[in-house]
Amino acid sequence: MTEEKATLTQRRAMSGAAKLDRSKLRGVSGGSETEEKGSAAKVFIAVLIVLILAAGAFLAYDRLIRNRDTGETTSETTPTPTPLPTSNPTEDILSSEVLADTDALGLQAASKFLVGDQAVGEASEDAFTVESLMLQPYESFMRVEFLVSSDGEQPFPETTAVYSSDEQTITISMNNVIEDKSELGYNETAEIPSSVVDSISHEAQSGTTEVYVITLEEETPFVLHELTQALENRIVLDIRELEEETDPENPDTTPTASPTATPTSAVTEPAGINLTNDFSKNKQFITTSTTGPNVGIGGYLYKDEVAIFKYYLILKGGGDPYPNATATLEGNTLTLEIENLAYDALPDSSGQGMTDFAARGVRDINTVDITFANNKSTYVFELDKPLDYRIYIDEDNNRLNLEFRH
Repeated sequence: MTEEKATLTQRRAMSGAAKLDRSKLRGVSGGSETEEKGSAAKVFIAVLIVLILAAGAFLAYDRLIRNRDTGETTSETTPTPTPLPTSNPTEDILSSEVLADTDALGLQAASKFLVGDQAVGEASEDAFTVESLMLQPYESFMRVEFLVSSDGEQPFPETTAVYSSDEQTITISMNNVIEDKSELGYNETAEIPSSVVDSISHEAQSGTTEVYVITLEEETPFVLHELTQALENRIVLDIRELEEETDPENPDTTPTASPTATPTSAVTEPAGINLTNDFSKNKQFITTSTTGPNVGIGGYLYKDEVAIFKYYLILKGGGDPYPNATATLEGNTLTLEIENLAYDALPDSSGQGMTDFAARGVRDINTVDITFANNKSTYVFELDKPLDYRIYIDEDNNRLNLEFRH
């Protein structure tokens, strides 16, 4: 069988048919290359992340080992913020300085201090504000002072001081108070050291009534009063401090220096006639030759001058018209005793009398209470503070004169 050979033309045709389309090959080859590059980038990023995590873990482990070696702790603490200083209510309202009684404005007489309920101010429709609260210690008493203001004509709110013997408390209630700016907040308590006042508390407001409760160590007298100074109005509670007592079974034997005699202790009654005295706070005498009840008091005059308050008793009688008299100043009380009296026209038929000088606008001198009995009159003057005074006989006008120096 003869084998047919392909002609040259046929072979060329076959050769052309067998050739590949290179353009198609390039297209296919290009897509695979892009996918390979994308896969490589992802692998690179993943490897990089693994390396970073591994490095971080290594550093943390290394730090832990080092801290263990040095005894340090790796725990992190959140810094604690520095607390703001808190207000101490006692420091805010209590003066640290103890003042002399004579420095107290509106100083009350010893007879005014009582154990019992007291009240000042008047009921009104005016609204009040408590501007501040202050506690000021004095030598013989503690002063609790409320500075108040008003939107009307009434300067002081109706205020009561109610004493409870069971609780040993004084409850201060002020009516028609619309605002309280005192440094002692509601439901706060200030402890008071070294005083008969143990503490003072500010209770939550009930309506328009402000309530403060003062707790005492033990029962002691007090006085509630009003005080006006330089257009400022104050409700004042003065509480008597306890006197120190010595134990009679264990007396203090510590030797002490002899006290310097005061002018008062050196004053003795003159041996002869004495009709005049100089201004002082000492005990004073008028001594005369009168022995019986030969003198009468027919009336009085008074005058409040810039520097001197004058109180003149008009004497009646013949012969020896000048009585014997003594005057003693104790605290804010001056007592004038006049003897040799047949009568005194100033008291009423019961032998009692009183003049309210403060109500008449007199400064420093509040009242005088008069008692006449057994041919002797006693005049008790209540003062705002101890004042220099003098008693003398005005022979020209036939008067017994008492003068206070403002």
